[in-house]
Amino acid sequence: MKLRDMTEPTSLDGLTLAYEQGIESCSSEVLVQLIHDLKVLLQKRSFLLINQILRTADFSLLSPEAIVAILRVLSASKSELYEWKSSLLRAINVLNDRELETDQILRGLV
Repeated sequence: MKLRDMTEPTSLDGLTLAYEQGIESCSSEVLVQLIHDLKVLLQKRSFLLINQILRTADFSLLSPEAIVAILRVLSASKSELYEWKSSLLRAINVLNDRELETDQILRGLV
Protein backbone atom coordinates (compact mmCIF):
# COMPACT_ATOMS: atom_id res chain seq x y z
CA MET A 1 0.00 0.00 0.00
CA LYS A 2 1.42 3.34 -1.04
CA LEU A 3 -0.07 6.44 0.48
CA ARG A 4 0.07 9.59 -1.58
CA ASP A 5 1.60 12.84 -0.40
CA MET A 6 -1.35 14.96 0.78
CA THR A 7 -0.04 18.01 -1.10
CA GLU A 8 -0.48 16.41 -4.54
CA PRO A 9 -3.57 17.21 -6.59
CA THR A 10 -6.42 15.00 -5.54
CA SER A 11 -7.30 11.72 -7.11
CA LEU A 12 -9.27 8.77 -5.88
CA ASP A 13 -6.30 7.01 -4.32
CA GLY A 14 -7.99 6.89 -0.93
CA LEU A 15 -10.99 5.08 -2.36
CA THR A 16 -8.77 2.65 -4.26
CA LEU A 17 -6.82 1.89 -1.10
CA ALA A 18 -10.05 1.43 0.87
CA TYR A 19 -11.20 -1.16 -1.67
CA GLU A 20 -7.83 -2.90 -1.41
CA GLN A 21 -8.19 -3.17 2.37
CA GLY A 22 -11.53 -4.95 2.02
CA ILE A 23 -14.58 -5.29 4.23
CA GLU A 24 -13.02 -6.16 7.59
CA SER A 25 -11.34 -2.87 8.48
CA CYS A 26 -9.71 0.19 7.03
CA SER A 27 -6.52 1.68 8.44
CA SER A 28 -6.53 5.20 9.82
CA GLU A 29 -3.99 6.23 7.17
CA VAL A 30 -6.29 5.12 4.37
CA LEU A 31 -9.30 6.78 6.01
CA VAL A 32 -7.37 10.05 6.28
CA GLN A 33 -6.45 9.77 2.59
CA LEU A 34 -10.04 8.98 1.61
CA ILE A 35 -11.46 11.87 3.64
CA HIS A 36 -8.87 14.25 2.23
CA ASP A 37 -9.65 13.23 -1.36
CA LEU A 38 -13.39 13.70 -0.85
CA LYS A 39 -12.96 17.07 0.86
CA VAL A 40 -10.82 18.34 -2.01
CA LEU A 41 -13.50 17.26 -4.48
CA LEU A 42 -16.08 19.11 -2.38
CA GLN A 43 -13.91 22.22 -2.23
CA LYS A 44 -13.60 22.09 -6.01
CA ARG A 45 -17.38 21.62 -6.21
CA SER A 46 -16.86 18.55 -8.40
CA PHE A 47 -20.41 17.38 -7.84
CA LEU A 48 -20.70 15.47 -11.11
CA LEU A 49 -17.64 13.41 -10.23
CA ILE A 50 -18.82 12.92 -6.65
CA ASN A 51 -22.22 11.74 -7.94
CA GLN A 52 -20.43 9.30 -10.23
CA ILE A 53 -18.39 8.01 -7.28
CA LEU A 54 -21.56 7.55 -5.23
CA ARG A 55 -23.38 5.84 -8.10
CA THR A 56 -20.59 3.36 -8.77
CA ALA A 57 -19.36 2.76 -5.22
CA ASP A 58 -19.71 -0.89 -4.27
CA PHE A 59 -20.26 -0.66 -0.53
CA SER A 60 -20.31 -4.44 -0.28
CA LEU A 61 -16.53 -4.36 -0.91
CA LEU A 62 -15.73 -1.65 1.66
CA SER A 63 -15.29 -1.71 5.41
CA PRO A 64 -17.91 -0.06 7.61
CA GLU A 65 -15.34 2.63 8.47
CA ALA A 66 -14.84 3.52 4.80
CA ILE A 67 -18.59 3.53 4.11
CA VAL A 68 -19.23 5.86 7.05
CA ALA A 69 -16.32 8.13 6.08
CA ILE A 70 -17.70 8.55 2.57
CA LEU A 71 -21.21 9.29 3.78
CA ARG A 72 -20.21 11.61 6.61
CA VAL A 73 -17.84 13.71 4.50
CA LEU A 74 -20.33 14.05 1.67
CA SER A 75 -23.38 14.62 3.88
CA ALA A 76 -22.59 18.34 4.15
CA SER A 77 -23.34 18.67 0.43
CA LYS A 78 -26.12 16.12 0.10
CA SER A 79 -28.48 18.74 -1.35
CA GLU A 80 -26.09 19.00 -4.32
CA LEU A 81 -25.75 15.24 -4.72
CA TYR A 82 -28.59 13.51 -6.53
CA GLU A 83 -27.00 10.13 -5.76
CA TRP A 84 -26.92 10.80 -2.01
CA LYS A 85 -30.18 9.16 -0.98
CA SER A 86 -29.76 6.00 -3.08
CA SER A 87 -26.17 5.65 -1.81
CA LEU A 88 -27.32 5.99 1.78
CA LEU A 89 -29.98 3.32 1.21
CA ARG A 90 -27.43 0.98 -0.38
CA ALA A 91 -25.09 1.53 2.56
CA ILE A 92 -27.90 0.75 5.01
CA ASN A 93 -28.61 -2.49 3.18
CA VAL A 94 -24.94 -3.55 3.19
CA LEU A 95 -24.50 -2.78 6.89
CA ASN A 96 -27.76 -4.56 7.75
CA ASP A 97 -26.66 -7.60 5.71
CA ARG A 98 -23.52 -7.70 7.85
CA GLU A 99 -25.74 -7.66 10.94
CA LEU A 100 -24.17 -4.46 12.25
CA GLU A 101 -25.93 -1.84 14.35
CA THR A 102 -26.75 0.34 11.38
CA ASP A 103 -28.78 2.90 13.36
CA GLN A 104 -25.80 3.50 15.65
CA ILE A 105 -23.21 3.50 12.87
CA LEU A 106 -25.14 5.95 10.70
CA ARG A 107 -26.52 8.07 13.53
CA GLY A 108 -27.19 11.58 12.24
CA LEU A 109 -27.23 10.49 8.61
CA VAL A 110 -30.49 8.55 8.54
